[in-house]
Amino acid sequence: MIPSSRNDRNAPLRILFVVRALTVGGAERQLVLLAVGLQRDGHDVTLCTAYTGGALADELRGTGVRQIELGQRSRADFPRMIWTLRQAISQLRPDIVHGYLPTSNTLAALATPRRAAAIVWGVRASDMRWAVYGRAHQLAFSITRRLATRPDLIIANSDAGARFHLEQGFPAGSMLVIPNGIDTDRFIPDPAIRRERRAAWGVSPDTPLIGMVARLDPMKDHVALIEAVEILVRCGHRLDVVCVGEGPAAYTAMLRARAKSAGIESIVRWIPPGGDAAALYPAFDVAVSCSRYGEGFSNALGEAMSCGVPCVSTDVGDARQIVGDTGRVVPAGSSTALADALGGMLGEDLVQAGARARQRIVTEFGVSRLLTRTVDALTEVRDRHARRWR
Repeated sequence: MIPSSRNDRNAPLRILFVVRALTVGGAERQLVLLAVGLQRDGHDVTLCTAYTGGALADELRGTGVRQIELGQRSRADFPRMIWTLRQAISQLRPDIVHGYLPTSNTLAALATPRRAAAIVWGVRASDMRWAVYGRAHQLAFSITRRLATRPDLIIANSDAGARFHLEQGFPAGSMLVIPNGIDTDRFIPDPAIRRERRAAWGVSPDTPLIGMVARLDPMKDHVALIEAVEILVRCGHRLDVVCVGEGPAAYTAMLRARAKSAGIESIVRWIPPGGDAAALYPAFDVAVSCSRYGEGFSNALGEAMSCGVPCVSTDVGDARQIVGDTGRVVPAGSSTALADALGGMLGEDLVQAGARARQRIVTEFGVSRLLTRTVDALTEVRDRHARRWR
């Protein structure tokens, strides 16, 4: 049995993270980064997933982070998972049970006895339009909204996300903003990767390349990018475009058809995700995020900037705070404004702009700041919980 640390502020934290799955996604990758960093710094970390496997599971091997899989097969398994997670909490005796995203937040709240551990929720989205995603997603968010007084702390990864959840009735006294952290030792400018990737994609060394890394989803608004590129081509710009991501077959087919009808299908490459994300961004001249809604802290912006790639983004979530004066931020939903910003960015000294972008991420959004802020917040909530129930 692990000795209790609840009366010693300097003692390592015992944290049980709960997430739906270790699929490739911004929130999931951020969780793995956080879990591994905390474990490396001497804390005791366990990561519990509802589903078995996942592409990111390999990144935990050899790190010391324990893994628990609840083996969910369908929504009908939810009561069993609550019981299984409660048993794990009883055995592990964590200081903190930390959910990530709505379903996992609900699971953490329902499975954790009040005296057993402090409950922390991680919320990521801002200004979500749940109707786009169907009743299941609406129901999941509705349940978390009703349970929002249960957690001892709610961590949002953006100011925009915190505002959105407060507007939805989440308690202000429990809300704290901790921005995402970017691994600036992993996401670096790399001329060799730039040459290799562009050659693999069939992009010539001197052709401006606009890159977008995002799942194919209405929220990400690839349609606006297609329309903006069409405008740029009509204005005489010579360029190539790479869209890295995947999505539902019907939606993917629609996007390809839009590119074809716009006459730009020959310069737009649709690349499935896979492998090391850090081996993508160095190939870009400009990275773009044109989300229409829902973003909190965009990892794609932070990662691209860390690789020395300047960014153009829509003004969604905390994009303006991330990009600062190193790139351009435009209103969401305007393909004309997006085209103007991309054209203007391509006309700048991209090497200097990229250097400014990387320095901003190193200074403001490095992993060390994420870890320090998280440990401070979790230590405080652990100690507060101990005082309350001792």
